[in-house]
Amino acid sequence: MRAILYIFTMFFLMLSSQSWTIVSKKEKTPERFKYYQALGKKNETLEVIYLTWPDKKLPNFVRLEDFKKYGNTNELIEYCFYVDSKKKLGPDFSEDVRDKFVKKIPVKLKGKFFVTKQFDDNFPTRDFEELRRVKELGFNTENDEYKVFVID
Repeated sequence: MRAILYIFTMFFLMLSSQSWTIVSKKEKTPERFKYYQALGKKNETLEVIYLTWPDKKLPNFVRLEDFKKYGNTNELIEYCFYVDSKKKLGPDFSEDVRDKFVKKIPVKLKGKFFVTKQFDDNFPTRDFEELRRVKELGFNTENDEYKVFVID
């Protein structure tokens, strides 16, 4: 009888421990992800270029093929998107990858596209969401949606 009680107790403890782990992992997903809507079901690998703009709130990434096609036109911004990750403050790229971004060397990223009308107070910049709410971003998007590529 004691052995059965011991086994039952251990099973219950393991089960509750696993449940807590699952719950705690779900809580770590940043708030902005509840606003994201997937554009597709499959992950894809993109070759991207990092762009720098005078306005730090503009999306900084564009597919290499779109950059080659629209790089010297005003249409380029229409093909740009943000890159995000499940980390609270967004993606944390290695020094090597950041160096490639600065040198305009294409980088392959794997993930999935989403659209959103809202972010949180951390991504893409700390003041972005407040500026978006009061319509002082300095640029407009189609349907007030922002394209985001979430990397694995």
